[in-house]
Amino acid sequence: MDATGKWTWILSSLGLSDRQLSNKHGPCPACGGKDRYRFDNKNSEGTYYCNQCGPGNGWSLIKKLYHCSFNEALRMVDKLTGTPKYEAPPKQIDPKLRLHRIAKSLQKIVVGDPVDLYLKSRGITNIPDCLWYLPQITSEGITHCAMVAIISDGKPISYHVTYLTKTGKKANIKVQKKILPPLRTIKGAAIRLYDEPGGQLNVAEGIETALSVHDKFSGATWSTITAGGMASLIVPDCYTSITIWGDNDASYTGQKAAYALAKRIVNAGKTVNVCIPRRVGDWADDK
Repeated sequence: MDATGKWTWILSSLGLSDRQLSNKHGPCPACGGKDRYRFDNKNSEGTYYCNQCGPGNGWSLIKKLYHCSFNEALRMVDKLTGTPKYEAPPKQIDPKLRLHRIAKSLQKIVVGDPVDLYLKSRGITNIPDCLWYLPQITSEGITHCAMVAIISDGKPISYHVTYLTKTGKKANIKVQKKILPPLRTIKGAAIRLYDEPGGQLNVAEGIETALSVHDKFSGATWSTITAGGMASLIVPDCYTSITIWGDNDASYTGQKAAYALAKRIVNAGKTVNVCIPRRVGDWADDK
């Protein structure tokens, strides 16, 4: 299909923030960093440049972000644009089937497994039931183990994967974390680490940051995964008081996302408090 001229809308629907589509330097949606990425959309083809993982267009950005094939990216875009169905290659894996296969392989985290070792190395002592250990998953042609988290908007959408070594270290690969191809847009969704009853909700970007916040303050706690996810988060009506634990980024990306969410929450008539670490970093670093 020809997606020329539609890339800003397509990528926004797949979870990228306005900042990530604004032709300004910032973190790469695929490999992170602080200001290595810029979306310039030349010739309306969704082009971008990243100093770490290189240049590309809208198709390659989807492939990197969701670690999928071109045909899988095509299916995702077709689902959004309503393009007539086409004959898919026989070996193509439907996102729903892929997520189902992973679900069958997930294991509860136990003391001494790679996820337990990884989280303890980050100073995290309490592990929620929505995190899992995946013994085997392939990335960049190498088999790793991983920490897996459910991304939800009230119903499961996809999995967030953190690649690990057997000794609980982050895997030595270019893309250490990724979101698997979702069943629908992840815009507005989050990893609901602790979805407890009551009106108070804590929100942070990364999983490790959110877990550190929960260790200190308890209560319902969500991870938005990225700054873009923070800015676009949809907070259910049952939460009336929200504390946003934003990142202190040298580029101000984390701070901007935190206050963008805060503005929407205030406009919805809810109480909000924004907390930013004193030093550059996040709340997992601010011990």
